[in-house]
Amino acid sequence: MATLAKRAASESPSLPRLAVADFGCSLGANAVEQMTAAVAAAFQAFDEEAGSSRTSTTSPLSITVTHSDLTNNGWSAVAATIAAAGPKYANPPAVVALMQPSDAGFYERCFADESLDLVHGAITFHWASRGFLKIESDPRSYDSLPSRLEDACILPALSSDDGARALAAEASRRDWERILSLRAPELRRGGFLVAALICSEREDSLCSLWTELAGCLRELPEEEAITLDEARSVVVPVHLRTPGDHRAALEGGGLFRVVLDEFSAVDSFEKDSFEHHKDPQKYGADVAAFFEAVSRPMVEAALAPRLGRDRATAVADELYYVRFARKVAATQHDFAIGLQTLVLEKL
Repeated sequence: MATLAKRAASESPSLPRLAVADFGCSLGANAVEQMTAAVAAAFQAFDEEAGSSRTSTTSPLSITVTHSDLTNNGWSAVAATIAAAGPKYANPPAVVALMQPSDAGFYERCFADESLDLVHGAITFHWASRGFLKIESDPRSYDSLPSRLEDACILPALSSDDGARALAAEASRRDWERILSLRAPELRRGGFLVAALICSEREDSLCSLWTELAGCLRELPEEEAITLDEARSVVVPVHLRTPGDHRAALEGGGLFRVVLDEFSAVDSFEKDSFEHHKDPQKYGADVAAFFEAVSRPMVEAALAPRLGRDRATAVADELYYVRFARKVAATQHDFAIGLQTLVLEKL
């Protein structure tokens, strides 16, 4: 944002404007916090760049931030978060914060050609296209991604079935390429795509917890809480990519120049908290809440057609906060999250 603000100060001193798209805003808390910091840095950089050349007639910088997510997102919470931030964030005409519901999220064109200066996505682009679209036959969805898993492992990438893993990997590759190809036309030349990407592999600590959760799911048919077929229908549309997978889509594409590519393993917030409170039960509940936030809607959506909404909710409660939380509390399994930060400049 600082670089863009400096460019606006030097190139368009009479009408300096920046347009930002924040994809995957969820309920808004993290998105508004990040965008508040970003726009503050932009205004500071703009003022420093304008410096002594500023006159009484020079227009101040104006920034529009559009928070985008799925139509069924909790938009009232987003609006409340923006309002609570007050003038330090949404302060027209200096900063205008907008909300944009979309049926397919970032798997469709959301903005006009060359209308954006910055695209931002924080821990969101790992969501697969399948599962977000309301119409299964939509040509933008990938029928190759399994809709059920014989080993009830929740994530296709963790399946013992080589074919299921291969199909998921191919869908993942196409999804990431599609995200890039859709964002590129929306960005102005010289604009930036900034993405914080979750990276994971089958053997790492994060995947081992997904495997634990899948094990809890498989216990439910054994105890006749649900049927095995119902357990197999639970598929969370998340693809596990590596840093190399993200880089491969950029090679020879001609859409972006890589400005920054950094990877780090970040200890989870739950692990950091546990180091202080030392309460295994709280740790188990905290980790369950983390995984619930990512996967529960898909678990309930898979179970509700056969069980009904109330029963599906009760089964999900047991899955996360009885079985999974108890296992995590017993093992005190810590985990780190692999984060790849990419800054790409539109060519």
